[in-house]
Amino acid sequence: MDWILEPLIGAVIGCFTNFIALKMLFRPYQEVKVFGRKLPFTPGMIPKRKKEVAHAIGRVINDNLLEKNDIAEALTKETTVAKIRTGIMNYHLNIPKAREGERSVGDIISDLVMKLDIKSVVAKEITSFMQEKLTGGFLAMFFNEKVMGDISDQIGEWIQTYMENDGKEFIKKTIDHEIDELSDMRIEDILLKYNFDTEEAGQLIERKYKEIVFQNYESIVDEIDIAGLVEQKICEMDMAQLEQLIFAVMKKELNAIVYLGALIGLAIGFLNVLI
Repeated sequence: MDWILEPLIGAVIGCFTNFIALKMLFRPYQEVKVFGRKLPFTPGMIPKRKKEVAHAIGRVINDNLLEKNDIAEALTKETTVAKIRTGIMNYHLNIPKAREGERSVGDIISDLVMKLDIKSVVAKEITSFMQEKLTGGFLAMFFNEKVMGDISDQIGEWIQTYMENDGKEFIKKTIDHEIDELSDMRIEDILLKYNFDTEEAGQLIERKYKEIVFQNYESIVDEIDIAGLVEQKICEMDMAQLEQLIFAVMKKELNAIVYLGALIGLAIGFLNVLI
């Protein structure tokens, strides 16, 4: 029976010791003290050097797996660019309506318009228009600069009076009405409403997005600090969660180590029998 029993015992011991060794990488999570003295091998190797492990993983990912050029290429892939374009074109403005007692956009713009010297602006434009149309013509002899100035001033005063009495409210209502219509519309629908070429607008979005990425990706990556972010996330993880994550990713490999211990123990047991 020895030729069977000894190899089996060797296999069990090899399997068990490798299993314990793997568990000791993580456990115990905290140091254990007996009579005020810390027991050796506590905490486990990874909990004890968690910060160093996190820092090393962060550096490896930052320096070898995620180079700046790779990130730029990932951000400008056709599928990514297409998603950016679609997202912008489908974006709803969702302009909030003015609450009761608050000033609307129409109020603000109409106030700004009323601060303009409308009379002078209109008079200047009317005078310029009349001079252009009448110069060299038969009517030019009846319309000298004084006459044209008087007419322009009268028109300017009329428009100024209209704006003060009715124009401000008209501008306010017109702008607020337009904003109400646009508030729930997608950007693409707004472009169609005002007869813009949506295909050309989409291509412009793609070009500008790519330009922004290629001009700023290095500073963006440096600002994100991938290595520091990975290190921080690992340090913040609970040890039980980290252990579960590693065992889930490397389950086959870690089980292979346990089975290898059993195989070595079995081989040593046979050697003992034979020798």
